Amino acid sequence: MTFRATPEPPSPRRPRWRHELVAWWSRRQDHAPPGTSPSPAADAHTAHAAGAPETTDPEATTLWRMRATVRDEPGTLAALCAALAGRRVDILALQTHPLTDGTVDEFLLRAPEALPSTELSDAVAAAGGSDTWVERADAHDLVDAPTRALTLATRTALDAAELPLALRQLFGRCTIHSVPAKSFSGRSLESTPPAEGVLEETVMRLRDPSGGAIIIERPYLPFTPTEFARARALVELDARLGPRIPHDGDVLTLPEGNAITVRRADVGDLAARPGRCTPAAPPRRSGCATTAPSATPTATSPIC
Repeated sequence: MTFRATPEPPSPRRPRWRHELVAWWSRRQDHAPPGTSPSPAADAHTAHAAGAPETTDPEATTLWRMRATVRDEPGTLAALCAALAGRRVDILALQTHPLTDGTVDEFLLRAPEALPSTELSDAVAAAGGSDTWVERADAHDLVDAPTRALTLATRTALDAAELPLALRQLFGRCTIHSVPAKSFSGRSLESTPPAEGVLEETVMRLRDPSGGAIIIERPYLPFTPTEFARARALVELDARLGPRIPHDGDVLTLPEGNAITVRRADVGDLAARPGRCTPAAPPRRSGCATTAPSATPTATSPIC
């Protein structure tokens, strides 16, 4: 037999808190007593006993960039993909670089962390690939090729000085040399390549829009005709847009609290201060240019 307290109306002689206590106890009897509900540990034990699948921690993985040359025949790419899938390797991105006697397939892979790069190369070789190159990748490589190309083109269009940096990001670990058209003595150099450029395995020679040549070297990995075409397109964009310097500046605050603006300078900045910053007049304060600046110098404004 269960006795349940019935709330009584408050009496003038009974304190109100006693009435509220009786009402609270009445409501509490309608619920199960504390401690009767199963704990989370008990639920997990019951689910395991019922055959529910256990949750496991995700496997640690590593990003890789890989290139391999295959025959230009149906099924060769499928054989590579099957070999990689057999080792639980996920293909995140794929680019193809056609050659005259084959195709270079470039992969962005996510592989188990315990899988060494040598095993990746052996798997590709067993599937018919050759000249395999494998290198660690990072999160920046997850950006797809069209997006990366458009971003670099935008940077180059806004600032001519960004061309070497854009080429560097386009081809990864490479060395870029800028060779002037003339020596310091004014003698013309014979280093200017033809307008269409030159591709020599691991070296690309392109005509610099500002004169001279741009030489790109990557000894560890030969360039493909596709990469050569990308470089030519970026250089041609820079040449068509002509000389340009961004007019925006950075505002810096000196320790004394004064604010100065640092921006890129051009030859027009010399003409704006005749008699002070010209080769004919010696500079009267530090920071004045005594010679004509290059196409991408740096000046401090308003200090000459």
